[in-house]
Amino acid sequence: MIVKNLIILFTVFFCTSYINYKVLLVENKIFESNKYKIEVEESLQLIEINWTYLTKPENLKKLNTEVYELEPIVFEDVFNLEIYGRKK
Repeated sequence: MIVKNLIILFTVFFCTSYINYKVLLVENKIFESNKYKIEVEESLQLIEINWTYLTKPENLKKLNTEVYELEPIVFEDVFNLEIYGRKK
C-alpha cells in the first residue's frame, strides 16, 4: 500500500513539475514575443516619423534640387504623346 501511494505521489509530482516546466516555456515565449512586438512597433514609429519628415513639401523640393533635378510636367506634353514614343 505504501509503495502504491509513493508511486502515485511520484507520478503526480512528476506530472505537475512537467506541466509547470511547459508553462514556464510558454510564458518565456510570450515574453519574447511581446518584447519583439514592442521593438517592431518602435521601429515602425521611427520609420513613420522619418517618412513624415521626408515627404514634407519643402524637404521634397530640397531633395529634388540636390539629387534628382526633376522638372514639372508641362500640361501640353501630356496631350502630345508622340514625344514619349507613343502613337495615337
